[in-house]
Amino acid sequence: MFEENLAGLPVGLPAASEPIPLRDRRNANDACPSLAPGFSVWQTWEHYGIRGTIPILFLVQAVLFLHLLWCCWVLFGWTVTRYRPVVRTLHIASLVYAIAVQTVPWLPCPLNLAETWLETRAGIEPARGPFLVRVLDAVVYLDLPKWVVGGGAVLVCAAILSMYLRRYHRRNADGKW
Repeated sequence: MFEENLAGLPVGLPAASEPIPLRDRRNANDACPSLAPGFSVWQTWEHYGIRGTIPILFLVQAVLFLHLLWCCWVLFGWTVTRYRPVVRTLHIASLVYAIAVQTVPWLPCPLNLAETWLETRAGIEPARGPFLVRVLDAVVYLDLPKWVVGGGAVLVCAAILSMYLRRYHRRNADGKW
């Protein structure tokens, strides 16, 4: 049937007894001799306790990557906003939203909610705490309280907003900033 790696998880798919004709490739599972008709490869993985978790784990990683991109946009977006009013408006709105998420206790980050929901669906114990706290703990190994990380994030966002205010006051005669 399946080869297993050291952890006992399946590696590869069972080989078909003969090549799958092109017209039958719509349902390649029927060509696998170890699978009963109507069953999918995912259902055979259920035996190993990982039914459907592979795509969900991929989505968890995608949400984490999106979270990292969001943080980079909030921190470094100001570098690409000069003379681009639409991008500048989006970045200022992102900064205001980041400050709101960090300061308002009842306003959760939607990316944290998506990550927690996907990890629960995959059968993984969801990560606890804000994304920034977890990243700083993982990278720097500091045991910083949430309020220090949140306060630092708010201060950085406020500093970037003040830079926008300075740019606005020093705008060109034609109004571009």
